[in-house]
Amino acid sequence: MNNLTWLTHADSHAPALRINGVEQSYSQLFARAEWLSRAIDWHACGPLRLLAILGNHDAWVYAAMLAAHRLGGGFLPLHPAYPTARLLDMLQQTATKILLVTADALHSLDSILSALHEPMLCILPEESMARSDRATRFPQHRFLSAQDLHQLPARDGQPPPSGNSCAYLMFTSGSTGRAKGVAVCFDNLRAYVDYWLAHHPIGRDDRVAQPADITFDLSIHPIFVSWASQALLCPIPPMSRLAPARFILEHQLTIWVSVPSVAMMMERLKILQPAIFPSIRLSLFCGEPLPTRTAEAWRLATSNGRLLNLYGPTEATVAITSYEWDANSANRHPHSGNVPIGWIFPGQQAALLPASGDLLFTPGEGDLCLSGSQVTAGYLADSHNTANHYFLHPTTGSTLWYRTGDWVRRDEDGCLHFLSRVDFQIKLHGYRIELAEIESLLRELVGHDWVAVIPWPGGEKETQTLIACVAGHDTAAIPSWLEKCRQRLPAYMVPSQMQLLPELPLNSNGKINRAALRQHLQQSLFIDEAT
Repeated sequence: MNNLTWLTHADSHAPALRINGVEQSYSQLFARAEWLSRAIDWHACGPLRLLAILGNHDAWVYAAMLAAHRLGGGFLPLHPAYPTARLLDMLQQTATKILLVTADALHSLDSILSALHEPMLCILPEESMARSDRATRFPQHRFLSAQDLHQLPARDGQPPPSGNSCAYLMFTSGSTGRAKGVAVCFDNLRAYVDYWLAHHPIGRDDRVAQPADITFDLSIHPIFVSWASQALLCPIPPMSRLAPARFILEHQLTIWVSVPSVAMMMERLKILQPAIFPSIRLSLFCGEPLPTRTAEAWRLATSNGRLLNLYGPTEATVAITSYEWDANSANRHPHSGNVPIGWIFPGQQAALLPASGDLLFTPGEGDLCLSGSQVTAGYLADSHNTANHYFLHPTTGSTLWYRTGDWVRRDEDGCLHFLSRVDFQIKLHGYRIELAEIESLLRELVGHDWVAVIPWPGGEKETQTLIACVAGHDTAAIPSWLEKCRQRLPAYMVPSQMQLLPELPLNSNGKINRAALRQHLQQSLFIDEAT
């Protein structure tokens, strides 16, 4: 494999990272990565060779990513706000034995260590061993501080990583009640970064926004495209995400990357005034449908820039199609209120799988299927889900296809338009959610199968929240059920409310009639609001 471009700036004094108002140069960031790499022993960490990163808005997080890649391994991002059971499941699925924990995530560490049966090497760069009693309380685990890292011997140069080894592993919502692991290999990541370097180059003068947490694969774009271009990465602190306009203006950002809901929020608050963001020269939206009204408002607000709507599942490495929205877009491609997802990247392939089962490469409608160097090979230790989504088609020989579950239309120009989900998977505020995973947990909690999770308001409108409908009468149990959901699920997957019904309506096939449930919610919520 060729050298990775984001690992070639160790001697540069150009700024690489601006976080919490402090800038680090590429040489400073690489120095931290070198210290961390001294503690990493892949031989004791299982076949995937992953460094788990428990933390979010911290400079050590980014140094850890570089340290893992420097040694030819990958990283596993973990969010400190996730329930302990979910974090443990991710560590156990990947057999990860090395965990970096930042200062903002120390509160989650003890509960994890108490439940881990296998020994873990914990790197706590901002906590001195002299001030920590964890080594006494958890003798089966090993702990290293920044001071300890400095005392370890430096490593010799490492060979470049194998193209098919894991660069990072993201977990997505799974329909079986367990998160699915998607291992993105170095060849996948390199293909994605190379596309951007060739078609939308940025450079040292660019300041690139990263509004997403590292557990959301959209964060991969600003991190690695910035570093491959020697640009300045500007992660947005969680509190500033509530007021992104101020952050954009204060840092004079030139590249914006986010889910559309961020722009939709600013539009609702009437922040998107014409030419308010003159420094932004390129805006990228990805993760959920981009309404044309929001796109137009953002285009006018960034009057000196270009706007691209991107599409891509985690399984296809961040994004794999794009559509540029400009003043004439509405007339060129008729739409139904959302910006088209556009054309497949050069070198990648897109086909439609209609009900007939024959792959379609011409205009029409079908389940969008993807193939190419960006597409991953399957799910981690999950042959069932892999078989359901990855397939070989007799008409394309040995080409591996990934079936997205997104029903799309290809027009006469080859432009792709997202229409709906084939299954019950949705996106809420950019996060991909399998409703079946939430329903699986609810069935366990309530003790029967008569549950349904309804995206609200849904339909033609943007999904704002989730409402759980449960057959039963025990209203006193609702707080307990919701609390258990909060203990087992990420916050964005927890229903905002539960509605009890004597029984759930069924359709003619004996299945839960979700359309009737939605109608019931429209009536009951209207009554609640009116009273």
